[in-house]
Amino acid sequence: MPYLRGEELEPVYDAMSKNSPHVMYSMWIAMSANDYRDVLDKITVPTYIIYGKSSTLYSQETAYYMESKIPNAKIIPFENCTHFLVAENPKKFSESVLEAVSSI
Repeated sequence: MPYLRGEELEPVYDAMSKNSPHVMYSMWIAMSANDYRDVLDKITVPTYIIYGKSSTLYSQETAYYMESKIPNAKIIPFENCTHFLVAENPKKFSESVLEAVSSI
């Protein structure tokens, strides 16, 4: 990932290492081998679409596409964050989760 320096990757790798290989593998298969576009409009709970504005994995266009398909969706962009926004800005992530939960 050319946009992160080595010292910036250390906390990301540390956070990822806390998951078991089974969990990481299962998550990757679920995300990469399935196409969920046909079920987005069936989501019935309030949904926060959180993405890092510097991510090379998911773009702003992807976030807006999902928002247009999921009823009651809200986009939360993370400035200066990559796909690892949970490790890069844990405070904002926690605040976003608390906001989402309190809105239910």
